[in-house]
Amino acid sequence: TGTTACVILAPQMMGLKKKDLGLPHVSKATELQKRDGMCYDKEDELYNDGGPFKVTARDAHGVMVTIISDNYFGYCKKEVKTQLGYTANLYGQQEEEHAGGCLAYPSYDLGDEFWGKDLGKVASKGANAFLGETHKYFTETEKSTSWKEVAETFASVMNMQPEGYGIDKEYDDIFYVPEDAFFSLNTKDITWTKGGEQQSITLRPDVTYILPCGYKVEMVKKGDNAVAKKGKATVGYNQYSEWHLKGTVAEGSVLHKPATVSGGGKSEISKRLEDFMRVGPVTTSNIEADLEQVDQLIKYDLSKMMLDPKKKNPLQEAGAKDLLDPKLSLGRMIRILSPSEDFTADHNDFVSKVPSNIRELLCVVKHHYKLEWGSEWRQHFHADAINGALGSEVKLGDNNLLSSYIRIGFRSKHDDTIPLKHNERDDVAWRLFTLRQDFFPSWKLQTEDDITASVVVPSKSLKGLSHREKQPSLKFSQNCEFRLFQRPDEAIHRGFDKTTELDMSKPGNFISNFQPMKRDEIKELVEDTIGFQKFTEPMQQLLLNFLAADSPEFCVSSSNPRIVDGKPTANPRYLQDSQEVTNTRQYHLATIATRMARKLPLGAPVHTPVNGVLCGRRNNPPDSTSKPPQPALAVHNPVHYYELPEFLMECTSSMTGKSPSTTGAGSEGALTKGPFNALNQIHDLNNALVSYALTGYQPFITSAGVIGPNHQVDHDISLLVPEVWCRMKNEERDANALIKGGYLEKIDDMTIDGKEVPANVLGYRITKKFVNDYFGRVVADPSTLFSDGMLQPEIQDPKVFADGIETITITNKRVAQLYFDDGAVEYACPPMKAVLHIMRDGHYEGKKISDPEIRAMFTREAIEKSDWYKERLTTFQKMEARRLEQGIEYMESFMASMKGDDWKGQQIVQDLDIQARLDKCKKRLAEVKDKKFIESIHGSLGVDPAIYAVQGNNVN
Repeated sequence: TGTTACVILAPQMMGLKKKDLGLPHVSKATELQKRDGMCYDKEDELYNDGGPFKVTARDAHGVMVTIISDNYFGYCKKEVKTQLGYTANLYGQQEEEHAGGCLAYPSYDLGDEFWGKDLGKVASKGANAFLGETHKYFTETEKSTSWKEVAETFASVMNMQPEGYGIDKEYDDIFYVPEDAFFSLNTKDITWTKGGEQQSITLRPDVTYILPCGYKVEMVKKGDNAVAKKGKATVGYNQYSEWHLKGTVAEGSVLHKPATVSGGGKSEISKRLEDFMRVGPVTTSNIEADLEQVDQLIKYDLSKMMLDPKKKNPLQEAGAKDLLDPKLSLGRMIRILSPSEDFTADHNDFVSKVPSNIRELLCVVKHHYKLEWGSEWRQHFHADAINGALGSEVKLGDNNLLSSYIRIGFRSKHDDTIPLKHNERDDVAWRLFTLRQDFFPSWKLQTEDDITASVVVPSKSLKGLSHREKQPSLKFSQNCEFRLFQRPDEAIHRGFDKTTELDMSKPGNFISNFQPMKRDEIKELVEDTIGFQKFTEPMQQLLLNFLAADSPEFCVSSSNPRIVDGKPTANPRYLQDSQEVTNTRQYHLATIATRMARKLPLGAPVHTPVNGVLCGRRNNPPDSTSKPPQPALAVHNPVHYYELPEFLMECTSSMTGKSPSTTGAGSEGALTKGPFNALNQIHDLNNALVSYALTGYQPFITSAGVIGPNHQVDHDISLLVPEVWCRMKNEERDANALIKGGYLEKIDDMTIDGKEVPANVLGYRITKKFVNDYFGRVVADPSTLFSDGMLQPEIQDPKVFADGIETITITNKRVAQLYFDDGAVEYACPPMKAVLHIMRDGHYEGKKISDPEIRAMFTREAIEKSDWYKERLTTFQKMEARRLEQGIEYMESFMASMKGDDWKGQQIVQDLDIQARLDKCKKRLAEVKDKKFIESIHGSLGVDPAIYAVQGNNVN
């Protein structure tokens, strides 16, 4: 980019005076300097009251040097982030974003047998639980692919075997198998036909098998959520596990979590859900009576369930005869059993009275049902006898049946159904929900965590995209860090965050804010046998090894944060190696599977653009005991959608509640980057507006902390939503379709205690229908997931809700005023200028935010036609040509300075291949100066011309 930067850590500089650092006397200071304390009254005033500070020099050429008077890793890392943002803004075409992200591939439980040719169909062999239209959608490719094509196209990446399958040359635990491969746990093998003869290989748990369409099949142990292989240290904490076949699709969803406040779930979006699941037996109080109730449900007459008698019910839509019919997917059955506005009052009343254990047992029967059983399915399920009475665990043949559970928040005394009693602890009383029987957590690749570089590219310039990508411009994001400064909030619960316990058990860790513990402390921790066994094996082994050795002097336990002022800090940190470094196999596997699905030849790029935007917000109830008192900010339900004008208002303010890593609530600045910006924040806002308008990405916001003042959820929503989103079709994620279908409701202004509350700033929020249909693709009983008070937080406490809206509107106005105070509003592009005026004044040129003329300013069509957008492109052309010309001049000068008799200089020119670099620059310069260049970058960001128009810049 032509920019360069440096960070110097200098703790010895603490205690410098304001005068020493060159700040002016108050009599000569600007209003802005006075406001920010960047001036002195008395000559002995210490800068930042003697605390850590940074001082920065930068110029418009892109040179930036920062000195930090501290050695805390977090400060240094954020300064690198600041400098990368500076580079992105100066160069143009890209953004540095405060973001998390993942590439999530939906995974499904395939039972004990699976035939490759049954993909997306009602199975003709083995278990017949049809996975449904959604699974079919995700397994469809634009063109069918045969084993013969794969064997020819990818011959160079696999070693072909005589039986007619391939083994990956780089990873010998990746096998490529034909499309007619039949996987069986019962016979423990995989069979297919080659030349009319049946071939077979052993089915192994340590191998990933890829079909020609890119679909991946693995033999996994459900209930064994360990991230490390078992050793000899201890017995596992959960004894229930069972072998299953897992299927994973070839095309994933790139879920981008930008502009996410501290504590809003940037890291959680990419964390393994397995770490947070529990697995246990399917239980019954009376197996015979419960199976009888299941049988009655199966036989229940559904012919009159629809409110509109002209509409087909889900059973009729599928052409199924009853709930066990394989033509009816598990998802459609769950929909039938969930109350809906589409169903009659009688049907809703009936399903709401079905006990949760009967509902779960029906799902178990449905998932394991085989066509050959017919109506005699009951004889396959039983319970053992214990002491002469029937036991409580349901079995299928000789196998224990399992259910998986996920925590979604904590119990509260305000709960509608099972309120917490006064003598129960709210920090350990969890709200657990059963996951669907066909559910496996998505197969995730971490793509972002805090420091992200992203670029917007016109789709016309790309080849090999997924056949479902329709946007005219696409965003690509890239993680900038090899090691991620993680705050593992859930690690205080032993055994809960398995990845953190594995990471912290390894040597070579960089750890901050965990308690250094001596041997007597570790000995006490280990001797608490019940508590100690809750740790996963890697953490147990670390602590035992420490006790058995003489050195070092200290050890760290993942569940013990550092004690600060007599209590555990809420900000423990460690450096986690990026998955791109530690798990290269997963990235290789994902890329090759997607390549096969799209029929891309080797060497062609595999593009994975962003296709979902899920920002995060931190909510908190009011707290009058904190210093200063904590204002209410608990107005969001689990998921909100904002149209672009309202989203830009939200991002300009980036209002946040109290987070473990910040000192208080308030605005985190534009796009949550206020403290990490070397330029005025208006440039980031201009870029964000253009980015969202060009790509058409619709921003959703997920909640962390609390939902309303009464329901604590921590990061449980942040973990769950990616699983939901990656199981939604492209058209199902479309906000306009969701609004039309009643899945999103617009939040109108309200009157609370006789006072007008401008609640419309919250945009749209999900409804019960959204929860039932889409969260129902993850949990078995979505109707119990969120109460009315969680979906409509104003019900919980109207006054707290009104106070929260007031906090937001006051903050919006205050933040907007800053852009007027420092003149930045004059550098805002026209739509952004309208946003700032509306935030401050309630209108722009007499028009409110709802005015059609204002809304029209934010469309892609309006922006593409505008002179100010064209200026962004021409400015980039001009600055890029200038950069290249300077580079050419420098390289030619460098080569000329190496005299003919200077053999060492000539060697340097040769080793650095300067001539090739020079030729490349000249070729690029010719392209940039060509009259077709502007058209080629139309649909990209360009560069904000305001950067080079700001008074006092020294670019020239």
